[in-house]
Amino acid sequence: MTPNKNDCIPERSSNVDPAFGGIEELQRVIKIIRSRWQNVKIIIRGDSAYSREEIMAN
Repeated sequence: MTPNKNDCIPERSSNVDPAFGGIEELQRVIKIIRSRWQNVKIIIRGDSAYSREEIMAN
């Protein structure tokens, strides 16, 4: 799969919490994946700042 510009995660400055907006971004990306591959198994790896309860519980 070659991503188009709408599929890419936006850049942000280094002084922003890396997990800020993580849930919304995951929901957006998962929606794109599901639209193309309905039955694919999606595994979210939560390392570093992304291993947060509010992200991993959704």
